[in-house]
Amino acid sequence: MDCDTQSARDDLAYMRAIIEAGNSRTAMAGGEAFVAGGLIYGAQCLVQWLGATGLVELSKLGWLVSSLGPTVLFLAWLGWFIWRTRGLVQPRAQKAINAFFAAAGSANLVLVVVVGMLAARKESIEIWELYPCFVFAMQGAGWLVAFMLRKQLWLLAVALGWFVATVILGWAIGTTTYILIAALSLLLLMALPGFVMMRLARAGE
Repeated sequence: MDCDTQSARDDLAYMRAIIEAGNSRTAMAGGEAFVAGGLIYGAQCLVQWLGATGLVELSKLGWLVSSLGPTVLFLAWLGWFIWRTRGLVQPRAQKAINAFFAAAGSANLVLVVVVGMLAARKESIEIWELYPCFVFAMQGAGWLVAFMLRKQLWLLAVALGWFVATVILGWAIGTTTYILIAALSLLLLMALPGFVMMRLARAGE
């Protein structure tokens, strides 16, 4: 009986170790993704804000590079990232969070088509600028799901930050301030939380 009890404890300890390792590795990988996306697209928005305000003069080539370059860079990084993290063990809560973000990504693709068609038909850049507001709101919802599953207050703070940023971004539509708000939001609400995730993952190893 004692032997069976000890065996059960060993099995539970082993399973817990796997889950905790999955949490750590998944958090590290997720943090890296947020840091990369936040820094790359945050820098893009910051450069374009400098160009839009005239603080830095961008040529046609400069605008083209700042528009397409970050996406090319991120896609290249993403391909390497997916290859490096293949077979990653994920705990149940993380799978639920990832599922939500995947669903939100699909919804964003649909919104691109809807908002893009309307913006093109009306020839209005302001209508197109509504799309990032939807993306920000989806980000806030994703972080809120993470908070509900993990019960960590800093996740709630990030979620609320995205919701506040969504409202401010909507208010700034049609102005150069819009681009600056987008840049700061990506740096503070995506890259910074990603860095925090990586630090927490390292501390948990």
